[in-house]
Amino acid sequence: MSVERQNVLLTGGRAFVTLELARHLARHGHRIIVAESMPVHLCRYSRCVANHYRVPAPNVEGDAFIDALIAIVQREKIDVLIPTCEEVFFVAQGLERLRPYCRVLCAPFEQLARLHSKWEFIQSAACYGLLVPQTYLFTSNADLHQFLQEHGESFVLKPVFSRFASKVVFADTVADQIEQLPITQEYPWVAQQRIDGEAFCSYSIVSDGKLLAHAVYPVYYRAGLGSCIHFAPVEHVAIDDWITRFLQYERFSGQIAFDLIVTPDGKVYPIECNPRATSGLHLFRQGQPLHRALLAPDEPVEQMLRPLLTNRAMIAIAMLVYGLPSLRSWAEARAWLRAFLHACDVVFDWSDPLPFLLQPLLFWYNWNESRKRGISILEFATYDIEWNGSSKVAC
Repeated sequence: MSVERQNVLLTGGRAFVTLELARHLARHGHRIIVAESMPVHLCRYSRCVANHYRVPAPNVEGDAFIDALIAIVQREKIDVLIPTCEEVFFVAQGLERLRPYCRVLCAPFEQLARLHSKWEFIQSAACYGLLVPQTYLFTSNADLHQFLQEHGESFVLKPVFSRFASKVVFADTVADQIEQLPITQEYPWVAQQRIDGEAFCSYSIVSDGKLLAHAVYPVYYRAGLGSCIHFAPVEHVAIDDWITRFLQYERFSGQIAFDLIVTPDGKVYPIECNPRATSGLHLFRQGQPLHRALLAPDEPVEQMLRPLLTNRAMIAIAMLVYGLPSLRSWAEARAWLRAFLHACDVVFDWSDPLPFLLQPLLFWYNWNESRKRGISILEFATYDIEWNGSSKVAC
């Protein structure tokens, strides 16, 4: 069943997943426009992108950001707007203004905010009767210090709103430095039970609680403590069951992902939720009709779309930068080499080579700009689009 050609506006042109999505949709006959607040980004150089626009930083000029999107939608006759990164929270705040002009693949702001919160997400899942790790909320260092004295140190500490595990610390490593953590009423943290087991991630496209496309993959290689950088799909019935039940209770629509731990006895514990696109999208190769789930979610489908189990993807530069230094034995080195040789880089594409070739330019830009601001490259990647639980911007 074909999907009528549509004009699609993607936001978040800096992300690998946005480039993947642009290529996928363009090769199925759709016209792709990209809006991005950074002047230098991956999608700018892709031949699969018909036009690109620079827009105001969403978390600085929220109202102007929505104004710019509306102008692009009107100028380019956009049919569907698909946010990909954390700008989804600011798009959601402008839904009432955007929806008269096009369809927006985005859940309501209140739902996104609750799922993004590492505290409220766990509370929601617990209310649905699903298994969750013990999780506690703190708004002061004194409360956390007292908690650790009473409960021990087998907990992971992290801000309620954070990403890439960039601020995760282990309780037993900061017992004498708790006062230095920036815990306040406005910047709360959680202590979450440390679960021993195997780490997994998922990525799904959902319509009114029904899974239309779904991928699950184990986390073998990471960028530090954070993002997975090698992707190999697996079938996991227990994870599928947990996610299916949660999404049915939520009646969620849009793109969503979960980080989970599976214990040796098979119990599934959710760690956090990312209500946006994530790297699992790379597992759906060009021959699979992922565009149907995104652009025609109401059309009847015989079965949920899954990636082929033979598909492999990786962020090659990250595998070199983070994967190699993590190796501690010849056995690990052999496993890393097999993983590297059998996976496709998410950026390299013979028919669309510029994004791959210009990666040094992109890296230099990100490094230079992060240095000017006194932040890490990882922090710079989301500094103008991240949403950390602040009050709504005016839209």
